[in-house]
Amino acid sequence: MKSNCDCAREMIGGSDGPWRKPFEPTGVNTTPQLDWGTHMSVIQVGLTDRTHKLDPQLVQQAAAALNIQVLRDLPQYWNVHATVRYLPESTQIPAGVWPVYLVGKLPDGMGGVHLDKRNQPYALVESVPGDDGWTLDASHETLEMLVDPSGNRLRTSFAIGIDANGKIHDTSGQFEYLVEACDPCEGSQYAYSIQGIAVSDFITPHFYDPKPTSGTRYSFAGNIPGPRQVLKGGYISFVDPQGQEWEQILYLGDKPQLKKLGPVEGASLRAIIDGVTYGPVREFRKGNPNLENPNFGEWCKLHRKKIHGVTLGRGKSLDDELLAGGLGPHG
Repeated sequence: MKSNCDCAREMIGGSDGPWRKPFEPTGVNTTPQLDWGTHMSVIQVGLTDRTHKLDPQLVQQAAAALNIQVLRDLPQYWNVHATVRYLPESTQIPAGVWPVYLVGKLPDGMGGVHLDKRNQPYALVESVPGDDGWTLDASHETLEMLVDPSGNRLRTSFAIGIDANGKIHDTSGQFEYLVEACDPCEGSQYAYSIQGIAVSDFITPHFYDPKPTSGTRYSFAGNIPGPRQVLKGGYISFVDPQGQEWEQILYLGDKPQLKKLGPVEGASLRAIIDGVTYGPVREFRKGNPNLENPNFGEWCKLHRKKIHGVTLGRGKSLDDELLAGGLGPHG
């Protein structure tokens, strides 16, 4: 039987992984149908290295992979039309572009997506030279920024709790859930690969369905088994509409745990809640790297190396054809 880790990497055409086997989400056209004439204008996201210490080629490769993810995967479930590009200078951000900054270290309470003084979103991603884990975080923050730019989107569904066996289950009443597209399945063991770049799984709108139904996907890669379920390494945030006390269910140990956050107010609910949660989640991930597949990161590096070899070979072949046709080396 396949593990969730295996299924997470069985992506549709163009994705890859040592477990590669295309799948088609039930009832979903795997080719995004983008009607540019009737939908919102295209959102532009820019990935840029503020540390000036990361491998520029890797940053460019990550931007290209994120561009595929937001063009091909995300629109299958969310009404988002966006592109991602590489910005070589972190001090030159074109008007209208939502930047994703790769930074060396985040101040306390600064993880995730934020709003600038004009209430436009930007994201901060901690990155360290030699550790490619930041690509997963960049995917996470990009997807969440696109699904909910302001960080205040709420969805109402059945209330949940934790039973005596440590399982998340439905309870009476309703909660309002903060829409955080990657948090319930953010564990690195659920990542998948696009051209050798690790990217994050993300929830679908069915995540908030009242009951599970056969053939329904609750996350893009199929890791989440049912509505409002949280995978190990992830969390979900919610509030009872009859009160003001925010709560979370975090799965950062052997069993999920309920955490009281108290009242949350501000320009962006997500920015405040992520500021509280970022530290514990980060520590858990550092102590439990790639829980179910410790070789995935190394596989991604090897795959990128092979892609680079193919790229060089194809470039040389085409250049030889051009030279044979009479073009000079610079013509």
